[in-house]
Formats: sequence, structure tokens, C-alpha cells
Amino acid sequence: TVNKILSHQGSHSDAKFKVLWTSGNKTWLPYGEIAHLHVLTDYFEILGINNISHLT
Repeated sequence: TVNKILSHQGSHSDAKFKVLWTSGNKTWLPYGEIAHLHVLTDYFEILGINNISHLT
């Protein structure tokens, strides 16, 4: 299970996200693999955006 998103590289739907798993591991995942997760919405809120089209 993904605990939270730590950072990202890239923009829009081409972005990759550094995720922290509940196990403590960190990995990079493409947008398509996490688009459905609530933690992505949480990450967008932290950045002050409301969807992937605003990610830079």
C-alpha cells in the first residue's frame, strides 16, 4: 500500500512520482499506476493544484 507521494519529476500525465510504501520502501511510479489512488489527490492539494493538467 502506498503511504504517500514524496515528490515528482516531469509534468502532466508524463510525470513520475516518488512514492513511500507502508513498508518504508521508496519507488518511482508513472502517473498511470497511481492515478486512481487517494494519495495523489492529497499530493495535488499540497501543491495547490486540482488535477494532473496543472502539474509542472
